[in-house]
Amino acid sequence: MTDMGPHPDVLARLNTPLDLQRAFFDAISAQGSDLLVIDEANSATRAAWGDVPPGRPYAAFLAARGKFRTIALDFDASKVGTAASVEDAKYAAAVIRLGGIDPVVCHSGSLGGRHVIFTVQWPGISARRAQDLVDRFAGLGLVSLDKSNLRNGSTGAIRPPWSPHRSGAGMSEPEGDPHLALTKLVVGHPPEAVSILVDVIAGAGTRRPRLKPPPETAGARRSDSDDRSSTLQGLALRVRNGGGTLATLTRLLDSLEPADPVRQHLAEKGGDTHARVARAWHKAVAHYDKNPPRSAAHVPDHEVLDDWRAAEVGRLGGSAARVALALLQEAELQRRCLVGMSVRHAAERAGMSRSAAARALSDLVEWHCLEVAGTAEGTRAARYRLQPTAHWSLPTHGTVGISLYEGGVWKPTVPPVNSALALADTPGAEVWGHGGLGEPRRKVYRVLAAAALAGGEGVDVLTLAAEVGRSDSTVRRHLRALSEVGLARRTSPGLWVAEARDAMDLAFDLGVAGASSRRAAAHRLERRDHMTRVIAARFKERGIEPVMSPLGALAQQLALGEDVDVLQTT
Repeated sequence: MTDMGPHPDVLARLNTPLDLQRAFFDAISAQGSDLLVIDEANSATRAAWGDVPPGRPYAAFLAARGKFRTIALDFDASKVGTAASVEDAKYAAAVIRLGGIDPVVCHSGSLGGRHVIFTVQWPGISARRAQDLVDRFAGLGLVSLDKSNLRNGSTGAIRPPWSPHRSGAGMSEPEGDPHLALTKLVVGHPPEAVSILVDVIAGAGTRRPRLKPPPETAGARRSDSDDRSSTLQGLALRVRNGGGTLATLTRLLDSLEPADPVRQHLAEKGGDTHARVARAWHKAVAHYDKNPPRSAAHVPDHEVLDDWRAAEVGRLGGSAARVALALLQEAELQRRCLVGMSVRHAAERAGMSRSAAARALSDLVEWHCLEVAGTAEGTRAARYRLQPTAHWSLPTHGTVGISLYEGGVWKPTVPPVNSALALADTPGAEVWGHGGLGEPRRKVYRVLAAAALAGGEGVDVLTLAAEVGRSDSTVRRHLRALSEVGLARRTSPGLWVAEARDAMDLAFDLGVAGASSRRAAAHRLERRDHMTRVIAARFKERGIEPVMSPLGALAQQLALGEDVDVLQTT
């Protein structure tokens, strides 16, 4: 044990950060003064302690001659966020303490990662045992655990406590008193304790929870990209392409779980979150303007008015049709497409309440029938520019099959990613889950989508009932539910066709955005609580008490400066 680090009587002389750096390095290094120096590109070069430039990050080897002398669990926050890595590290440390082993938990880097470290007394544990240990902890559902440093006895290394980080974000500081943390690492733990820890976790029947990544439609989506800033920008562009607004983006972000990478990105950046989201939105708007989804070529006013007359705007239905007719009449009187009209004026012309007129004007803008062009001079009336019918994205009641306009009944989509069949073929999507439309309606919708894709003119109720194995009355209820959210439309005579909608937007409208990630988080917490009880009971059966164990008491005595013979006691 003498070669594992400094004797505790040197602790009183450790008063400077440099002294702590060398002491922590000696405490966990398995290969003497040899280490890995890490450069700005995150590549490592083998060197000796005296060759490390000041302020340069370095890593200590965990094993020598096939034996691990230090066990270091590395929880990486770069992919799953700070909250997940902190939660995983706390849980791992709690499980280790149940086995009478007192680890040191260190902060790692600017993103909030964690290291959970403890040392093993001579002769250490085999590389195979170390691999079993990290695999068992991964089986506890620790999604941020990086297993690489314990998978290779030759190259496995970790930055010691109190060592600098390559990002320049301070030191890898241990939680609590650094002298007490150093004492724990100096004392070490018997190899038998580590073997028991592995056996208990394995014998508890733990396995990795089936935490499927949220589907593409999830409110709390997890991007394939590790760059969470790009993920935020992608969400903003998706909302803009879908006809949403900054308020829509803000509501979507508010619906995400705190552990979501995008929410973590905003929290870590600090400052004015609203301003950061607004900047992402303005970038998305600028990109949309440079790359419009449809031609923005100028169309003469008289051609636009002819389009509106030929389109029979009354087919819009409801209050939107009446307000559209009032706008068309006003535009014809002025012989131009730019019309000034207040909500009060629209309500009087269309014969409805002001709230209904306001909703109708908002819908017409959202469907790209109108474009807001500022405010009329000297009045509170908004100015609207009538748009060519080729730019519209609205309910199309005169066609059979999937809507010829992007977005079907309500919202624009980008085929084929969010086509009807793609949505129907995603049974794990939140829109079909608990609180959403449900699996039976998904089956009905899939039959409609497949028929529309094949070029059919629609499917009748009796055929649908036979396809899904339900009664015709049940199928009718499902069709009504689908039609209410814009996924199905009835055509004459008695045929039904599918309509495409943006899945993420539909989940938001149904109030189920982020539901799958919330259920997964609740399941993970419940499972961890259960497995903790099982592991604690198995340790108790072996007569092992959790920390404070005798070793933990010894470490406390050493930190207080009491005269204890470490070698004789351990």
